[in-house]
Amino acid sequence: MSSIKLFFQRLTLSLIIILLSFNLTNYSKSVQAQLDGQRNITAKTEQLIFVQPELTNRGAPGRRTGGGRRGDNQANQCPSLNENDILITALVPAVKQTSDRQQAISNSVPLLDLVGGLTVDSRPTFWFYINYNSRLNAEFVLQEKQGRELKGIYKKLLELPGKKSFLSITIPSDPQIQPLEIGKDYRWIFSIICNPNEPSENIFVNGGVQRVTSPTVSDRLDTTNPRALITFYAKNGIWHEAITLLGNLYFKNPSDKQLAADWADLLRSVGLDEIAKESVVERYSPKN
Repeated sequence: MSSIKLFFQRLTLSLIIILLSFNLTNYSKSVQAQLDGQRNITAKTEQLIFVQPELTNRGAPGRRTGGGRRGDNQANQCPSLNENDILITALVPAVKQTSDRQQAISNSVPLLDLVGGLTVDSRPTFWFYINYNSRLNAEFVLQEKQGRELKGIYKKLLELPGKKSFLSITIPSDPQIQPLEIGKDYRWIFSIICNPNEPSENIFVNGGVQRVTSPTVSDRLDTTNPRALITFYAKNGIWHEAITLLGNLYFKNPSDKQLAADWADLLRSVGLDEIAKESVVERYSPKN
């Protein structure tokens, strides 16, 4: 009888130990899940800010905005607007800076607008905002800087969509089109063709791009997490990848509040506050 009693006591004790172990395991998992959730919330709400790299010998004198009708020629197809109206904006950083040559001449020369960004891609994507509704023709040109000369790399003619929209142009994977090489300087110009017979009347924006080696990726970086990757590029001054990865996500999911906030924050961090306020969620990507 005592043996049976001892057996049941041991059985009861074993069951209690099993139940305690099960509950402790579940509790540990629950706590870990809450901590992971808190970390995810923190990651999602951290403001996305682009860290501007040093553009000496990298940026190109240029213009980030273009607008106002040029010339009174009747053949000019662009809308007749006020001189200060901005019709196109290049979505790239722009900083005020003197060139080394200017600095050597005088300390009182006006600052240049250095327009452009860095990329790690041999065939990057360029972004623009179109601020009017006319179906005009446009042209994008990419050139390699060779001393004082510019060598044409890529040219794209396109028709604008006829409504306010964001425009992205990617250098195609075509063996006949030279990919960007690390360390070389390139210039781009995007023009709205107001008068095919008079290029001086075109409205344009222009700047530079340089391909650099990809920054070292920390072992702690989750490369499968798109936002972590976007933040990584933004913090390391790699503009074209930051805006392209984010833009691809945002324009596929324009109702996503976090993506919308990230898009606005990224634009504001490079001084594009007016574009960040736009409610336009149309994106146009011409076929190559």
